[in-house]
Amino acid sequence: MSTPRAFAPTHDHQGHVVGLIDANTGKPCEAYRYTTFGEETLINAQGAIIQTSEVGNPWRFASKRVDPETGWVYFGRRFYDPSNGRWTTTDPLGFADGPNLYAYLHHSPLSAFDAYGFVGEAYRDGCNVATNPNYFDGISNEYSPVFGDNAGNDAWASVQWQERKENLYAAFAGCVHGCFDFLTSHAYLFQSLALAAGCDDLECSLEERLQIQQAFAISQSNQIAATDAFVQQTMGVDANNAIYQAFRSGTTTTLEVATIAMGGYGLAKGAVGVVKAARVGMLEARMAKGLVKQEVKESKKLVSASNSKLATSSGKLPSHLTSDQLSEAEKVIDRGGLTKAGRALQKHGDRPKTAFPKAKGNISQVNSQGQDILDNILTHPNQEIISWNSRTYGDLVDIQIPGQGGARFSSKGNLIGFLEP
Repeated sequence: MSTPRAFAPTHDHQGHVVGLIDANTGKPCEAYRYTTFGEETLINAQGAIIQTSEVGNPWRFASKRVDPETGWVYFGRRFYDPSNGRWTTTDPLGFADGPNLYAYLHHSPLSAFDAYGFVGEAYRDGCNVATNPNYFDGISNEYSPVFGDNAGNDAWASVQWQERKENLYAAFAGCVHGCFDFLTSHAYLFQSLALAAGCDDLECSLEERLQIQQAFAISQSNQIAATDAFVQQTMGVDANNAIYQAFRSGTTTTLEVATIAMGGYGLAKGAVGVVKAARVGMLEARMAKGLVKQEVKESKKLVSASNSKLATSSGKLPSHLTSDQLSEAEKVIDRGGLTKAGRALQKHGDRPKTAFPKAKGNISQVNSQGQDILDNILTHPNQEIISWNSRTYGDLVDIQIPGQGGARFSSKGNLIGFLEP
């Protein structure tokens, strides 16, 4: 490991670093020579011209840091290119320093300096370089600027004010977005609750329910991202601005705390969240133990017992429906060439431990198999017919064969799907 070295810079009357002195030996170790516009020559301790600093010194022209890859000099607000004698970007203050937004010191670098990359300023008593170390006097508030009185400090004050305005607007935008987050979070919560309630009435397998929940989570995540992008673009705010992010999260948290403190809706939301979390935990536990299917069957019995309306004491179909009507209605092509009966068989036949056979053959054969199963359900002598009301589908008719499965129809006679025993 090399021993750390310390160096003392030496400057000329314009503030350029013209040499380095080794603090340990007191001897010069590098020297720098510049043209009027800053093109430099580096010389090592042996007097040889070198391309890069052998001691790694980046501070040279105008005592500013030089980028080793481009050779540009960074003045704090923009880069200067000595090879062109021009700034690489426009003046951040616009036309405050003149009509040429790229000109460096009005093309007169011997009589002025620019400390920050804003405005060129004249040296104090600039012609008397032998008796006056004017670069350092020029940093005071007593020099005469090229354009206007105290132009450098005015420029810096203008930048500071601009930054304050930007910070204030970022805080304002964060508050607005935080309020928006507070409102939309509750909308997304109601979406989640609606999905949980709707899944109870769906005749689908456990795997299908999980796929629905995953698709819903992805969709909701995309909605949140799109909403955030819209608000940020509309307000013209940088999404990575620390002030904006702090006020956004702070506003949302404050509104949540205030809502809870006031009671009412906040308390209800907390209760719903606890119930929802408990419900999800219980569902996962039951899934792990293989008890979900039994729970669904028991739930169906409870729902049927509490919400069902028997059509007749003899278990017949409602007066406006007949077995022939139900059979013919399900022969109509639904999607992909499959009838509703064929699609119902394809769906149930692929499930594990199903009461229905696996669909085989081409589309026509699958439709025929599904129709045969449906006709058997409609004509079976031991069939049980129950009419009931669903929160999702309205009035329904279930035709079941004990221990063998059945079929569910809408009040209009449309097949909704087969039923497992």
